[in-house]
Amino acid sequence: MEDFDLRKYLAENKLTEANEDPTQKKYTEEEWKYELDLNAKMAAELLAHQRSTPANKNWEDLVADLMALQKQSRIPTMLEFFEQFLRDNEDNELPNTSSGSFFTGLTDIDGLLSAMNFEQYNEETDEELYTDEEYRAASDYHNMVINQAAPNWTKY
Repeated sequence: MEDFDLRKYLAENKLTEANEDPTQKKYTEEEWKYELDLNAKMAAELLAHQRSTPANKNWEDLVADLMALQKQSRIPTMLEFFEQFLRDNEDNELPNTSSGSFFTGLTDIDGLLSAMNFEQYNEETDEELYTDEEYRAASDYHNMVINQAAPNWTKY
């Protein structure tokens, strides 16, 4: 893994141009809203699974549905790691409000925004890539869409 070159991997897989640095991409509001909406759909899928009766719960279906949604993401993603994250949470029965719950891990706003470079520093301009206001707007938007897509998520 130490020989892994993210830029080369992304360019070879047509996820970025060869000369584009994925760590310096600033996502537009439309782009980050798309990603946060996608995450809210994942939260809704997980909540539907949690609400199901034991006889109707099918872990493999949930994994397949979440993987299908993740494949729609425009953020460079190593899908095998995402799938492993899902599989590692099969027996996670912590309540959704717990910091170690599957729901919390899946909907982690800091991780999502970090994946979209919200915490990156642009050495050329000597500034943060995003302002604090942009970070707050994205975080507030995420809270809103999660609560709309997965109402009563705290019950599970």
